[in-house]
Amino acid sequence: MTSPSLSSIPFGVPFLDALASWWLSRAAGDPLRIADGIVLLPTRRAARGLTEAFLRQTDGKPVLLPRIVALGGLDEAKLALEGALDVPPSVPPTRRLAVLARLILAMGGRHGAPTASDQAWMLAEELAVLLDEAARAEVDLRAALPNAVGREFAEHWNVTLQFLGIVTEAWPAWLAEAGFFDVAARQIALLEAQ
Repeated sequence: MTSPSLSSIPFGVPFLDALASWWLSRAAGDPLRIADGIVLLPTRRAARGLTEAFLRQTDGKPVLLPRIVALGGLDEAKLALEGALDVPPSVPPTRRLAVLARLILAMGGRHGAPTASDQAWMLAEELAVLLDEAARAEVDLRAALPNAVGREFAEHWNVTLQFLGIVTEAWPAWLAEAGFFDVAARQIALLEAQ
């Protein structure tokens, strides 16, 4: 199980059971090969479900399982990752929203930014989602956003780009100064360390 592989599971087939069955078949009954590897799943619930699927596939017979990691719990897990200590901590979620909201309010209503704190907070939540999705998709927002729309929207898009300077300029500068990683960016860095 040392080399990465790509497979698909047909629609309608129970995902976790199919994954456990495939993993066991690739190990060809060798208990050390079964335990050799890491399975990344989106949630802790899925990780628990995969453990149960392995039990179903082996009829309850104990086996050494591969390392099963929930991506959603990566920051909280006490992982013994090589190089993980070199990765700065992630910014606490509430602090991230507070700083993003402050950056929005600092625009003073320019470029479509709201001036009310409750609206700034809601927009900060949306910017946080954008940052996380971009990090997980490994998209450099600074490079991708300028060319994201056609010329027919150029005038309006330029105003939007000025506003999005929060996520392309101000937010990265704040993270660097404060010594934090963004949440999803840290997860990616931990996975790369793994």
